[in-house]
Amino acid sequence: METLHNNPYSGAELIYHVKRSLHFIMGGWVGGYREGWQENILGNYKDLVLLLAKYSPALVSYVTSVELKGRKTYNFISWQRQNQLIEAIYRNIYDVIKKEILTAVFFSISLDTTFDVSRKEQLSLVIRYINKEDGTVCERLVALRETVLTTGKHLLTMLDTICSEMNLDWRANLVGQSYDGAASMKGSYNGLQSLVKKENPCAVYEVVRSVCMFIVITRKQGIQINYFEDSSEWIMVTRWSSHSSSLQTVLDTYNAIIDSLFDIKDDPMTDRVSSVKAGSLLEYLLQERFLLTAFIFKKIFDKTSTLSECLQSVDIDLCAAISHVEQTLNIIKTFRSDDEFKNLIQAKDDFIQSKNKEFSFTPLPDYRIRRTKKMPEEISSDQRIIDRMDNFKVNTFYTILDITTTQITKRFNEETMPFFKDLSLFSHKRLREVTETSVIPKGAFKGFSEIYGKFVDEESLKHEYIQFSKSYFDFEKIMNLPVKFDDTNNDSWIQFDTDSDDDNGDDIQYNKIDQNSKKNSGTINTIYKVVHLSGLKEIFPTMYIALSIAVTLPVSSASPERAFSKLKLVKTRLRSTMSEDRLEALMIMACELDVQIDTECVIKYFASKSSVLAKLLT
Repeated sequence: METLHNNPYSGAELIYHVKRSLHFIMGGWVGGYREGWQENILGNYKDLVLLLAKYSPALVSYVTSVELKGRKTYNFISWQRQNQLIEAIYRNIYDVIKKEILTAVFFSISLDTTFDVSRKEQLSLVIRYINKEDGTVCERLVALRETVLTTGKHLLTMLDTICSEMNLDWRANLVGQSYDGAASMKGSYNGLQSLVKKENPCAVYEVVRSVCMFIVITRKQGIQINYFEDSSEWIMVTRWSSHSSSLQTVLDTYNAIIDSLFDIKDDPMTDRVSSVKAGSLLEYLLQERFLLTAFIFKKIFDKTSTLSECLQSVDIDLCAAISHVEQTLNIIKTFRSDDEFKNLIQAKDDFIQSKNKEFSFTPLPDYRIRRTKKMPEEISSDQRIIDRMDNFKVNTFYTILDITTTQITKRFNEETMPFFKDLSLFSHKRLREVTETSVIPKGAFKGFSEIYGKFVDEESLKHEYIQFSKSYFDFEKIMNLPVKFDDTNNDSWIQFDTDSDDDNGDDIQYNKIDQNSKKNSGTINTIYKVVHLSGLKEIFPTMYIALSIAVTLPVSSASPERAFSKLKLVKTRLRSTMSEDRLEALMIMACELDVQIDTECVIKYFASKSSVLAKLLT
């Protein structure tokens, strides 16, 4: 009650403005064509002005003047002024990002498309670059545009247009690109990545991608695998890496799942759709085909889950990752044998034996022999596989394993392996090895130079790398020292991650790195920061350029997806008629909140929109 009495609103006013605030938070009213002061719905902008006016004498005086004089006074809170202010703030953020990218020189792109609430296909372009002021890696949304076509050529045209608007020379300075698995993006002939590489061979595609994607493709391309996909969808898996644990959970709680489905199916209160769905799931789960398929994937997941975690780790050693890929591939290849298939059948039989008293399982179906006409000059006719187990082995078991090995080989082929190995040299572990031996692997940086030869010289890079490895760790220790020895404030310490185990017993207290940042120890980004902030870039210019490129390379295409999450909040059902310019401005404002806004620049740009504003604000 005390809080209510101290509130500047009356009880009715308080309830009214709380309702207005809730509508604003939930994306309710956004204003419209009738926003007069006598209307019941004023729109979010005027509602917020009225709310702030309760605490600002100057603002309440101005609002009162506008209400009384109407068109006879200058109105700064109309919908036109609102749009001009949004554009001014957006332009300031846009100019800051543009300046940072131009200063960084090298950049990479991530691009994706999606449909908004009005069924317009929106293209989001995210640019990854290094902020040269503090050496941090940034991924910024620079454009959200409606696209009428999603062909590779049209997407290239849009990319070229956006880059031209920002004065970015993507044909010279683009070093990496990352997209989703759509054919218009990744196509080898007419996909966007291939069209970009034709004009800029340095624009590497899919530098590091999660090997989990091949599991998805494996599941979707298998003949009888689709049945497993249905059950996996029912499990409601949210991450690809969760498939292994989810499958294990299904097998561990098999009895409870079957009992629950029986209850749902037979419950008279269950609606018809749910009852039929439960019956279909029961029919499938009580088949030997499901068990065989499930045990196949369980065996694959057990070997690929660790590989997936390795490739998704924050501080990834690419050389170790490549070795892990090769080992996993060899293990999966060994699965393709008669002995492994016999083990699979034995696992299925043991599982059925443990449930035999409770459930009845449907065996694999018999296959009818289909006679085909022998064509002229054919010596032998096709031999059909009659045995049900042999048929499953050839058409499902071998198919799953073949697709799995093909997808791993496709993503980690001979063309990308040398490049990955060269990137792995930019890690603490490899730097320490070179420091101790003063020898680098034969053919080091050959793959890197083949792609980025116009930026770095291979021999110069080798020479600088050996010298750099001898001095790097001394500089890293210096960068970990406090700025002031008598200052115990944690904010005064220059934060760098290190995996150094050296303990020289000095009384100087080094940074206390929490568990989360400890994961980042030895990343390429850490090494780049040391080089950038310690002045080593003038001593090792080729090494600095190589590190800049390595840090700029895209790791995934997740950033455009994050932008689409904001799109759902900005363009809602009640904002479906929003113009494209306003949408792009609001999206960049929402996604790039950490960009510092220059108030003077915003006011100057806002004033330039009309002569009246120029007189009042300048």
